[in-house]
Order: sequence, then C-alpha cells, then structure tokens
Amino acid sequence: MLSMTLSGNRIRRKGRILVEDSEDVLVSIVALSDVGARFSLSDAMQVPNTFTLVIEPQQIRMTGQVLWRSGGEVGVRFD
Repeated sequence: MLSMTLSGNRIRRKGRILVEDSEDVLVSIVALSDVGARFSLSDAMQVPNTFTLVIEPQQIRMTGQVLWRSGGEVGVRFD
C-alpha cells in the first residue's frame, strides 16, 4: 500500500493525529513504510501512545502505536 521506506528516502508529507475530545495534532511525516513511520512535530508528547493517523491529501487512515520519542520526533508502528 505505501511505497516509501523507513530506512531509505526521506519524505515530507502532511498528516494529522486524531485526538478524541481535543484538537488534532499536525505532523510532518519524514519516513513511511507499510509497517511504520517517523513523524516530526514541535512536541513528541502530543502524540498519544495509540492513535489514528490521517495522511493528507489522500485521507488514508492508519492506526498505530508509538515505539519511541526523541525531541520533536516520534517513531511508530502500524497495526
């Protein structure tokens, strides 16, 4: 489904994390594959441990879990 790799090309796609009862968290997707992604954002703690990501502009929805956080980056795996 997704053609970018985590270890290969760096990409820049817009995404948003859906947060129940709160404003969505906007992220920049810098690496993406079928199994996971790496996001860049101002505060990594804004991404809940489990989440739904919407990849713009295609409106692709993926659920996942945070694997790691470092500064303004988050590594995730998709369910």
